Amino acid sequence: MFTNFCQHLAEKYPEQWHALSKNALGNNIRGDLNKSLSDGFFSTIADPKLQRFKQFNLYACVVVGVVGLIVAYL
Repeated sequence: MFTNFCQHLAEKYPEQWHALSKNALGNNIRGDLNKSLSDGFFSTIADPKLQRFKQFNLYACVVVGVVGLIVAYL
C-alpha cells in the first residue's frame, strides 16, 4: 500500500516528489514524506489518495494505541 501510494505521488507530482526524495546520498525512494505530509507541499493538496492514506494512518495509530492499552491492562 505504501509503495503504491509513493508511486502515485511520484507520477502525479513528479517535480515535488523529486525535490522531496533528494538527499545528500542520492535519491531516496520514499523521501521525507512524513515532514511533507505534516507541513510541506503534500499537506496543501486535496488528492483523494492522499486523504485516504492520511485517514488510514490515523485509524492504524488508534488501533495500535487501543491494542497497547488492552495488553497493558491484561
